[in-house]
Amino acid sequence: MIEFSVLTNRLSNKIARINTDLNLDLNFNVVSDTGEYKKPVRVGNTVTEYINCLLSLTSSDISNLTDGTVVATQTARLDVIVGLPDLTADEEYNGKQFETVNEKIDKVRQVLSTLTQSSEFETIDNYSVSIIYQNAISGERNIVANIGDSYTFSVYIYYILIEGGINTRSLVFNLDGTILPYQAVSVIKTKTYDSNVYSNTIDGAVKNTPIQSNWSATFELPAISGGFWNTILEILTGEDMLNTAHILSFTDGTIRKNYLVNIGEVTLNGETVKNAGLKVSFFEADDNYYLLDFPDNYKQYNNGKQEIKLKPTTGVGFAFIVNKRIIIYTVSGETTIQTEGKTVLATNNTEMIQT
Repeated sequence: MIEFSVLTNRLSNKIARINTDLNLDLNFNVVSDTGEYKKPVRVGNTVTEYINCLLSLTSSDISNLTDGTVVATQTARLDVIVGLPDLTADEEYNGKQFETVNEKIDKVRQVLSTLTQSSEFETIDNYSVSIIYQNAISGERNIVANIGDSYTFSVYIYYILIEGGINTRSLVFNLDGTILPYQAVSVIKTKTYDSNVYSNTIDGAVKNTPIQSNWSATFELPAISGGFWNTILEILTGEDMLNTAHILSFTDGTIRKNYLVNIGEVTLNGETVKNAGLKVSFFEADDNYYLLDFPDNYKQYNNGKQEIKLKPTTGVGFAFIVNKRIIIYTVSGETTIQTEGKTVLATNNTEMIQT
């Protein structure tokens, strides 16, 4: 199991990076449990003040699967105590206190807003760790021991840890070279069987022989303006060709697979003032290229039965290999692909040229 101190150190390093990236003159001291409070340090005429942060584990649930694999969820709270400047009565009277206090609090909020704006995942000590942040909660202005006049923020952090787990964020799907920003995905491989109802068994159990299989993928994702939304809009308004094919690529960081697909069922959901949502399914298409339609930016090069090996692409575009055939998606200008000593040239307004 990952030590809580490891998560604390990771969080401390991330806050420090954010502070540096935002070019803010702040110093954070992130500790857990009975970590040491860091008091201001004076060197000559310069005083370095620290924003002390305490990371506490508020709840934890750990279980073991049947093979001993550890699955755990943890909830932590980060209390950020911002010491406020100690000004003279004249400075307070002149409004200096209001400006200085709010300036410091705004800087801290910038760091916390950047920290919590997205979820994360990474592998730590063979554990797949998903990290989900909640927005910083505003606290109260109080007099705190050792710090004095201060203001507190609280951030709740949720950790999901699976030993040897595969995180969903590592499963990347591209449609025509563009990443699908999905919230949920289901990839299904089903088989159709030929049943032998006359199998010679005592209990009359039917024996089955698989005769064909079907591959499909269904994505749930928000409706976001751009290329994919334009594709969906054409389908919903009846502007696309019935047999339009696309390239759906999958990678988990170790393997890559390209699928020639048709878009199947499309559902657009909307409710009150919420962002619209999409549910889109893809089915593997028959590679009969005489029956398929492709978007305008696709060009094809059939290399017969020879194995194709692509070298790095020059220009702007994407190249896919599907069943021994190169399918090139050109974005603008021209795209050049090297294939075993031969150059294949694709442009937006010409057919494939082999040189």
